[in-house]
Amino acid sequence: LHMTDRLNGLLNFWALPLSSSKTFKTVNVRWRMKIEGVGGADGMSFNISENPGTGFTPEEGAGNGLSVAVDTYNNGAGDAGLDIKYNGATLLHLPVPAAGGPDGAGAPAELALGRFVDTSVEVSETGLVTFKYDTFTITAQIPDYNGITANQYLFAARTGGANENLWIDDLVIVNTEAEGESTVTITQQPASQSFLINDGGSVTFTTAATAAGPGNLTLSYQWSRDGSPIPG
Repeated sequence: LHMTDRLNGLLNFWALPLSSSKTFKTVNVRWRMKIEGVGGADGMSFNISENPGTGFTPEEGAGNGLSVAVDTYNNGAGDAGLDIKYNGATLLHLPVPAAGGPDGAGAPAELALGRFVDTSVEVSETGLVTFKYDTFTITAQIPDYNGITANQYLFAARTGGANENLWIDDLVIVNTEAEGESTVTITQQPASQSFLINDGGSVTFTTAATAAGPGNLTLSYQWSRDGSPIPG
């Protein structure tokens, strides 16, 4: 997929919508990416977000959820490099010196490799993010992690007054949804009874309960007497 080609002024997004908002406990996304054009601009981001829209600068990432980015142009603040961001805040920036000087300089040769390289992002159950691009690896911890809520995967890329080929291929997404909590509520307690059982008599106790939580929940019951299960 050509996110950008060697043309100025491109702004492109590739959205993969989900059927509804989901909370992911772990994330494993990998693809191959080619950036071609030393001295080019401007880079890309991959986002796992909820309603991210297209009103953001692609190499800066969306304003919510998880974003990983490869910024190929230095606007004078050491911008070029790799980023991990969460809810718009930078968790880690790895600067890669841009070609031609510190200010107003385009894609570093270390990023604009001119060939497809392995790229991936993983999030562990504890919220540790690992972003890899070719031989670069950066990690950052999402604070107070309890999963990533999203309804869309989104690639974003652009060119400006300089340009580059930025192509992606072989995308694989394997994420695990958070199970959440299941709640069982007893809606009818068995009533206490005194009954003398003689020669095959019987007594009936009745209870009822409801269950709420993710997935299809099924309740089962086990009656006990003096702490021992009653068969049946």
